Amino acid sequence: MKLRIKPSEMKVLLSRKLEYFKQIITKNGIMAIPYVEFLIDIKNNEFKIALATGAKREKLKI
Repeated sequence: MKLRIKPSEMKVLLSRKLEYFKQIITKNGIMAIPYVEFLIDIKNNEFKIALATGAKREKLKI
């Protein structure tokens, strides 16, 4: 089933979603993803890796 959402409604929904995430992070803090230390160790030893995320590239610290 495909949702039929107008672009203007989508902007409102995405804004609400972002506010919910901000509230959760403010309340609970933010934790590193599992195995982040392992990934750092791999990077420090010059292994090539790939990591997928839904975040925009400009929001990532690489």
